[in-house]
Amino acid sequence: MEYVLLEPLKLEDAYELLSFEKENKDYFERFVPSRGEDFYDHYSFMHRMENLIKEQKAGIGIYFLIKNNHGNILGRINVAEFDRESGHGILGYRIGKLYIKQGIASKALQMLLDNADTLAIHSLSAQTTIENKGSQKVLLRNGFVEDTSVAKYKVSFNNTTDDLITYRWVR
Repeated sequence: MEYVLLEPLKLEDAYELLSFEKENKDYFERFVPSRGEDFYDHYSFMHRMENLIKEQKAGIGIYFLIKNNHGNILGRINVAEFDRESGHGILGYRIGKLYIKQGIASKALQMLLDNADTLAIHSLSAQTTIENKGSQKVLLRNGFVEDTSVAKYKVSFNNTTDDLITYRWVR
């Protein structure tokens, strides 16, 4: 397995991150709805990066790049809609196509959870499609459980319809 480290999102990574997103666009869109072509425009991307960094500084978002020891971006892991009072947020992650099935997502999530106290994270929610077995395994390996209080619902993208499953982790 690659040596994995988490680095907070910073503007200096914008060019490399945009390249990573473009290189993996088709792969990611197999699992999640398209972000639209505007997402890949340099100026729009920079604006989004600036907003994410503002959220990070305000404590309402936690955004990391997953990198190897050479500084290459392997993926991203985020806690969005973070409520500092309750310590709850919504987990999201994505691993580049070249790095899947190497345990990187599991390791990155483990590292995030190992730092939950420092990051003031008390609980997380995550969703994945019923077809995304890899993501389900990552969540279950890291102590998430299916949240049966949330009804499964359908999501449509790429001319397919799939059920979403919600998972929850509590420290």
